[in-house]
Amino acid sequence: EPPSVAELESWERLRPGQELLDEVGATPLASDSGDDFRRRNGAEPSFEVNWIEGGAARTVVPAEARAFVTLRLAPGQDAAAIGAELERLLRNSVPAGVELELESHTAAPSLFAAELPAIQIAREAIDRASGMKTALIRSGGSIPVVADFAAAGIPVIVSGFGLAEDEIHAPNESFTLDHLDLSERCARELLQALAALPQD
Repeated sequence: EPPSVAELESWERLRPGQELLDEVGATPLASDSGDDFRRRNGAEPSFEVNWIEGGAARTVVPAEARAFVTLRLAPGQDAAAIGAELERLLRNSVPAGVELELESHTAAPSLFAAELPAIQIAREAIDRASGMKTALIRSGGSIPVVADFAAAGIPVIVSGFGLAEDEIHAPNESFTLDHLDLSERCARELLQALAALPQD
C-alpha cells in the first residue's frame, strides 16, 4: 500500500535520506536511493542477508556454513505463502550432495491508517509532551501481537524515542536517560488523552 499524504508530509520533516546514507558511508545501488529512502526502507518489502559464517582461514573446504536472512513484508503480503516460496527458491538452489536445514520465525505485516482516531490522538499527545511534531514511520519488526490486534480491528500505536547513536540491536545498544524521561512524559500524556475519551 503506497504511503498516505499524511505520511509523506511527515517525512518532509525528517533528515534527508541521502544525508543518512552519507553518514554511514553507504554506497547506494540506485541514483534515487536518497530521495526514496523512507519508502524503500519502510513501505516496501525487502530481503537482507544479515550474517554468513563458515570455514576457517586455511585450505580446508568447510563442511558446514550458516546464514541468517530477514525478509520484511509489506502490508497485504501473506507471511506463510512468501515463507514457503523463499524455502522453495532456496531448496531449488542447493547443489547436489548439500543438505539444507531451515529455521524460521514469521509475523504477518500490519499497517494502521494515519487517519484513525487512535493514531491522531497519539500524534497530538506526543506533540504536546515533546514539543515536536511527530512523523509517521513505517518500520519492519517481528511483533506478532500487532498483526493479531490488526486482524481484530484494534489499532496499535508503536512509538520510538531512540536515536541512531543508540545503536539499537547492536552489542553496545544504549538509551539515554533524557529519552527515557521523554518517553515517560509522552506515555503519560497519551494515556490521559485516551482516558478522557467518552465511554460507550
